[in-house]
Order: sequence, then C-alpha cells, then structure tokens
Amino acid sequence: MLPQSITFSLDRLNRDFWWGSSSEKRRMHLVNRDTVILPKADCGLGSANWKALRVELLAWDRGSKWAIDNGSRVNLWNDTWFDNRPLRDCIQGPLPQAETSRTVRTIISSSRSWDFNNIPFLCPPDIRKAITSIPLSSSTNHEDRFVWGLTNNGYFSTKIPYYALLNCPNLSPKAD
Repeated sequence: MLPQSITFSLDRLNRDFWWGSSSEKRRMHLVNRDTVILPKADCGLGSANWKALRVELLAWDRGSKWAIDNGSRVNLWNDTWFDNRPLRDCIQGPLPQAETSRTVRTIISSSRSWDFNNIPFLCPPDIRKAITSIPLSSSTNHEDRFVWGLTNNGYFSTKIPYYALLNCPNLSPKAD
C-alpha cells in the first residue's frame, strides 16, 4: 500500500507535468484537474489519480479473500480465507513455528472434506463449525483464487467498498 505522502507527491508531480509548473515557476491551469484524471473514453486526459488508486487498493485489501479449491496457495493462519479475516486473528496464544507455513490443503482430506486432525491443538467449536460450512470443490485440479469477499457471488461491486471504507455499521457483509 502506498503511503498517503507518496500518493500526494505523485499526484503533485502529475499535475505539474500537465500544467507545466515547476518549483520555480507556477503556470495557470488551463485544464480542470477533474478533466485531467477523467478517462480518455469520457473525453478526459486519462492521467493517473494516485489518491483514488490508494483508496481502491485499501478497499480491495479490506474486501478481498481467498476462495478455496485445492488449498495449496492459501496459508492456513495468515491469509484471508475464513470469515473475511485471517484464521490467526481468531486463535489465542502462541502458534508453533512449524505452523506458520501450513497451507489450507493440510486440513482437507482426500475425500474432500475438512479434517482438523493435523492441527496440533484443539480448534474452538465455533471456528470448526464456520470452517466446515465453507464448501469445497469436488476437484483438486483447480487452484485457489482471489474473490471479492463482501458479496455472495465473489464479484466486485463498487457500492460495497464505499461503505466498507466508511465502516458503515449497516453494511451487510454479504450484500449483492
């Protein structure tokens, strides 16, 4: 994620380029900033808007998650695949060093069901129930994929990140 100071500097450099300004000489702005960042298809100049990009990345970071297929690409503890947060956030206490690189694949049985026998401690019942409610593909040939976790269908919707960024209390986590 780009820090806010960097996005501000990038936007300033971008504006100075389009308007011909420099640190020594300021020029009159002949084109409105909104026109500069408007896409070319909408009769704008199509210049990058780094601040908006930062907000979009923040929204994606808050709303994206892994969809499990074969479980080989997803870290069991640290990746967001469970309940729109890392599983590690739900477990109290230290995690053995050997567990840090464990993938979700290690808790999927050969019959394509969830198997908690490989975890070296007892997983709380509410977490086990939530994990077992996650459907598994019948095929092991498909890779795990990134999806938008704030809709039922996994597709991105622009209204959801807007409310997510506002931390709207009325936001339904599975709105369509």
